Amino acid sequence: DNDLDRNRAVQNYGRWVPVAAEIGATAIRANTGGMGIIDINKGLTCCIDSFRRLADLGTKHGVSILIENHGGISTDPNNVVAVIDAVRSTHGETVIGTLPDFGNWADNVDRYTSLVKILPFAKAVHAKVLDIDEQLNHPKFDLARCVSLAKACGYDGYLGIEYEGGQDQIEGVTRAVAKLTPML
Repeated sequence: DNDLDRNRAVQNYGRWVPVAAEIGATAIRANTGGMGIIDINKGLTCCIDSFRRLADLGTKHGVSILIENHGGISTDPNNVVAVIDAVRSTHGETVIGTLPDFGNWADNVDRYTSLVKILPFAKAVHAKVLDIDEQLNHPKFDLARCVSLAKACGYDGYLGIEYEGGQDQIEGVTRAVAKLTPML
């Protein structure tokens, strides 16, 4: 049952809100769900309801709820914006935001246009790095353009590096730091 699964997901994410508050974290990240959804309008209605319930907890504990572009409903940046706008209309601007991930876009989606739509709400950013060679070339997409877009949209926080390449993870992160640091 989808409602049962959704309620369980809200409860599971909700458990982390007071924990985040206790350890001094300012936000948690929650997925939108909706993998394989057929009725996008119903999916958005359910997603908005779920994020409003999480926002109730976030408001109570002073913790923001962040949406990452991470599959399902969030594969379309317009859906992310719709959820953000709906929750902000009832809970205010500080309780919900985005966690844009440079890499989490399907190949048929314009990564840069999509980022511009969700970056204005960013409270954190994932600088996803895929295969990066010894010369710090990152052929999958333009990291510098992604960083520039984040800055242009007003984001000036940390970039969390997520390495998902095929080489050694420590080497991949080390190269990512070397590539990204001059861009900051």
